[in-house]
Amino acid sequence: MNLPLNGRIAIIDNQIEEALPLMRVFSKKQMPYVFYKGDDLDFLPEPNSRFNDIRLLFLDINLLNNKTPSEKDVKSTLYGVLTKVISENNYPYTLIYWSKQEDVYGKLVTELFNKELKDRAPISIHPFKKSDFFNLDGEPTANDLDLIQEITTVLSNEPAYSYLLNWENKIHQAADKTLHEIFNPFTQANWSNDTNHLMTKLGVSFSGKAYASKNAAEKLKSTFNTLNIILNDTVETFINNNAVQDAIELTSNFNPENSNSHLINKKLLLSDEIHPVDYPGTVLKDTSNKKHFENIILSEIIDLKTLDKAVGASGDTTDKVLSKLRKAKRAEMRTGMKGIWFVVTPLCDYVQDKAGFKKVVHGVALKKDFAYLLDTKSEAFFISPPFKLEEESYVLVLNFRYLHTMNEIDPNEHLKPVFRARQQLLAEVQSKLARHLSRQGILFLSDI
Repeated sequence: MNLPLNGRIAIIDNQIEEALPLMRVFSKKQMPYVFYKGDDLDFLPEPNSRFNDIRLLFLDINLLNNKTPSEKDVKSTLYGVLTKVISENNYPYTLIYWSKQEDVYGKLVTELFNKELKDRAPISIHPFKKSDFFNLDGEPTANDLDLIQEITTVLSNEPAYSYLLNWENKIHQAADKTLHEIFNPFTQANWSNDTNHLMTKLGVSFSGKAYASKNAAEKLKSTFNTLNIILNDTVETFINNNAVQDAIELTSNFNPENSNSHLINKKLLLSDEIHPVDYPGTVLKDTSNKKHFENIILSEIIDLKTLDKAVGASGDTTDKVLSKLRKAKRAEMRTGMKGIWFVVTPLCDYVQDKAGFKKVVHGVALKKDFAYLLDTKSEAFFISPPFKLEEESYVLVLNFRYLHTMNEIDPNEHLKPVFRARQQLLAEVQSKLARHLSRQGILFLSDI
């Protein structure tokens, strides 16, 4: 099923009688929806009252009681209603005209989204004439049109969007299955008591002995984190075992100049969460000790052979000239470079309050254009994939030789959190750090 399952269908109409046929169909198919009476402010949400997540919007174009209002009045009314129902953050969604006058006002809606409501524009707009599906009394029209099938056809014209809806639905189904499997065995008579006990146990399993000293909100957060772990596994099972029927290959024309892969990498690798600052994976920018990062950290992570080749050095280049060329290139690399701390404290130590000392690794955020000069062979360094930061592409470079412990991490004017590494990136950093610390080397005799 690629139609939204969990309340992401919205209907805007000024006559509820003409919306009832839609409601009836969605109710029979168990598809939750929201209805907004377009000419009644009491039906419309307050601006920014909640996160807006509409995926399919049915819109009656003429929300006025006049039979043929002016285009100006229609446009003004639609603008007022849509700015309340669709937030700037509501994306993506598909819009379907649910109207008897799409021939008269259809172009007006397209113009509205191209200009005044450009920040709320849908990914596609499709016309549905009410009379094609239902008579004035609300009974189905005598033809072969099936509303659900027609909606499915509309969505299938945007296969990528259709697949994303399918993915959202699988997460919804996986969450339902997770709750069912964990809490279903309890009898109704003792359900609250048994559930309270189990939720406590789930929280303890995440936070350990530290659970008892936490407040109610922190205890609940521990329980939710345990449920997340179970849910992730269930989602993976749903996705791997329930293929999309009749899936087609997605095609595109790739233009490297318009590539936003580094911007997407920022979403995949990093989170904007920065509190608490000592949480594992938090990255802080340090501007208090520039020489440490610009001279020591930067010098160690550069591959000298690659650097010499980049500056055009040869066997005839004198040491003095070579030193000058290297210095100039390093000065280029320092442009826009940021000294950083990366918190590598194990998550279990943090959540169970066993981390008496916070553990951080020093490194730099370096512009991606200079990444080719880095030493990629040493196990002492970690180099991240490129990501967008402040309109530039950067890589994170960590130097495991500079692993520090401290009682507390105290942000100040020179030490500020900037983002947090997501779990997979944090796990990769910790894994490589562990490998660097545990390498032993072997004893052997050389033939030389």
